[in-house]
Amino acid sequence: MNRLLITMIFAIAIVTSSVPTHGQEPASPAAQKSKWVMGGQMYVVIPADRKSIIAFSTATSKLSRLTLDRPLPDDAKPVVASKVAAIQAGRTVYAIGATGNCWARLDLPADGLHFAVDSESIRVSDDDIFYVFASGSTEWAGVDLNNGTVLESRSGG
Repeated sequence: MNRLLITMIFAIAIVTSSVPTHGQEPASPAAQKSKWVMGGQMYVVIPADRKSIIAFSTATSKLSRLTLDRPLPDDAKPVVASKVAAIQAGRTVYAIGATGNCWARLDLPADGLHFAVDSESIRVSDDDIFYVFASGSTEWAGVDLNNGTVLESRSGG
């Protein structure tokens, strides 16, 4: 009797584990490649095709989509802090703030430069240039450290 009961329990376990449920369907390959990151007031989504970056700000309750000229490289990863987010693709840094909620692009003047993030701002600097982007920004602010010239940047992608 015990042997029959144990056999029935195993049979039921095997059958029920092989029946798919609504919440356990396998993910599509595209869903496995998409990425999303959150931090504080920001969510950043990179779709599987990597041709855009989407941010959601809890401060404004709005989405902001940036369509790119070419797909992001696989090594481009979003960094999300409390009130800002950034992603670097080669010599280009894209940034968005929770209250400004507008993507801004910064084309770096040289290889080897990278951004740094704190809770409310993003900066790029070396011995010659200083750029900063804050939570309420809609474009990068920059200064040439040699002569004090204000440097131009552009919004969007």
